[in-house]
Amino acid sequence: MKRILAITLLLVFAAGVCFAASPRLACQQLLERKDIRTKGHDVIVVNSPGNYFRSVEAESDAKLLKEVRKAFEQDRKLAFNSVDRFDGSEEQEYSILNVKQNGYVVNIGFYWNDETGYVRLFIQADPAAFK
Repeated sequence: MKRILAITLLLVFAAGVCFAASPRLACQQLLERKDIRTKGHDVIVVNSPGNYFRSVEAESDAKLLKEVRKAFEQDRKLAFNSVDRFDGSEEQEYSILNVKQNGYVVNIGFYWNDETGYVRLFIQADPAAFK
């Protein structure tokens, strides 16, 4: 009896793992928040059959810059590839991540300037990556 119970619990647990949704990326969650669509933020949302795209851009917004940096660094841990550009002579720096999710590549880009508080974050992928 204990053996049957243990096997049943194992099967239920395995089924839960198989059917669990992929964890949502921190940048995706940030870009889907309603409060991101406020004065001073330039927001772009594209919903088309083959393209999921979200972006936010702001000037002089240290609070948003801090939130984006935190979310981006969380997603960096999941990335299989990254490109970082840091050049002291330029006004702006950027990083781009490639993250595999549901068999698709999700592209996440982060542009910033610490001096001015400029921030731009985008996320792009096939919509199936987020199902």
